[in-house]
Amino acid sequence: MGLSALVAFFLLLASIVSSTVPPAHFSSSEILGKAIEASGGADALRGINGISYHSYLYRTQSLEESKTPGIPDTGVASSGSETISYDFSGNSSEVVQRIDKTYTLGNFWNFARPNLDPVDVSIVVHGGSAGYGCYVKGNEHIFNDPSSAFGYTDGFLADVLVRDALRLSPKLLLQLQANSQSTSAESITYHETEPFPAVTDKSLKITVIFDPESFLPYLVRSYEDHLIFGRSTNDYVLTNYTEIGGIKFPRLVQIMYNENSLLLHSLRDTITINPTFDFGFFDGIPLSQIGSTFSLSPPSAPVLSTEYGAARVFENNGNLVWYGPYPGSLANLTVTRPVPELPNLYHLDFEGSIYTCTVGVFDDSVMVTDAAPHQSKLVIKWVQEQLHRKVTHLLVTHHHHDHNYGAVDFVAAGATLVVPEDYTYYWQAIPGVKFETVAEGKPFKHKDSGMQVRAIWHNKFVHADDWMYFVWTTACPRADSPMVATIADAWSPGFIGYEFDHLLASQYLDLAREDHMPHDYLVVPIHGTPHNVTDLYELLGYAYPKYVTTDFLPGGHLC
Repeated sequence: MGLSALVAFFLLLASIVSSTVPPAHFSSSEILGKAIEASGGADALRGINGISYHSYLYRTQSLEESKTPGIPDTGVASSGSETISYDFSGNSSEVVQRIDKTYTLGNFWNFARPNLDPVDVSIVVHGGSAGYGCYVKGNEHIFNDPSSAFGYTDGFLADVLVRDALRLSPKLLLQLQANSQSTSAESITYHETEPFPAVTDKSLKITVIFDPESFLPYLVRSYEDHLIFGRSTNDYVLTNYTEIGGIKFPRLVQIMYNENSLLLHSLRDTITINPTFDFGFFDGIPLSQIGSTFSLSPPSAPVLSTEYGAARVFENNGNLVWYGPYPGSLANLTVTRPVPELPNLYHLDFEGSIYTCTVGVFDDSVMVTDAAPHQSKLVIKWVQEQLHRKVTHLLVTHHHHDHNYGAVDFVAAGATLVVPEDYTYYWQAIPGVKFETVAEGKPFKHKDSGMQVRAIWHNKFVHADDWMYFVWTTACPRADSPMVATIADAWSPGFIGYEFDHLLASQYLDLAREDHMPHDYLVVPIHGTPHNVTDLYELLGYAYPKYVTTDFLPGGHLC
């Protein structure tokens, strides 16, 4: 897809959430009545005491960890199957769901699982004030042993799991009908088509958009406040209906984000109404066994949060990088100056976080790399309290959200984003965003009397199209002057067990050699601890030229 198409894609984001027209002449109760009748009738739906949907095809894609910014071109679940079951036999009206799924990971994830060990999980979800989410088998955390049961989730993930359980429930229409005081009718355009009739339930924060001819549910929508994309739509797309026991069910279930990004594709081959479930099938892990789970946590009721919004939790969990609430604090921060000759270059390492931060202080500016969410606020506060300065520039290694979802905090604090000029479109929805840009052969450069930094981008890095690395050295270096490189993901020395992916590390050294990076320099990684690059040569068996600091090419002479 060309750049113009990508720009058009992101311009569309701003229009999606406003694509409503005045309500149709049907009321919400009339729309729901038509939809329930089209689905098989209220009596048939009430007769469902339990159900299982088995999907023989289950694939998911990543927007958060994509190669091309804005295109979900990275596979998470490259192949797999899933069974979603519901229990309606109890007296409670709260949703009760169990998900059993197994899938093979896409090649992107071999940096954490070299053998791409399959994911095999069972998740129990209970709604209500006493509800919870619980991984009773396995986990979806890329850095965890895939065989260990995660156990009970935090309340923020539980809230998203309950939301999505409600969205796929075969009794959702009945629940909307019962919530008549909180529902309203709308007409919503989708893909620039004629308006679709829709019903929004303000209490559930769910909008169901119906096929205007059949009145079967077509989209089940949740609105999310995404800190990079802005107001966003998260849609279950329900099509390919089939009739079983007089009730119509969708066979093809997909997730479309902002009407353009396909994140889930699943196809149901078996739907079983009122199956017999084993005793305890929908139960969480017994409290007496919590100590053997990874989370070690008791059940946590769903919590709706602005700090940990649904957009972030949903995408992080779907990309195997939801770690729960951020554990870092200024109290557990370790600050070092890794190079004596560069006393204004700081390395910030927060205990409990896998993301570090490089801070470069100049006479007229303060520059930071990267912006891990929540940690971003602490870095801004540390700069204010310890340096009595404000951050002026955020150096963005690449767009992956685990690294830079906190960019919005730096922009709000007045910082300018430094990104490749071809990818400014990705950040345009952040209010007040400003840019300094980088191009092939035209690095961003800044210096004062003591230090300089250059941001280097090449249009060929396999990890992400907008990936950059940052070089720090003295203001007028000699051949033997120190040089420091801040890099993300290509090499993570000290991140035990996950130090590098051979392809990324080798390609980084190819680019460094092309740029005439010196033979000896310090790598300050976003993951891990500072190490000399010569360690990487040894790990890879890489023959590297004996360049010196003054041989560096991008941006011209360093002095």
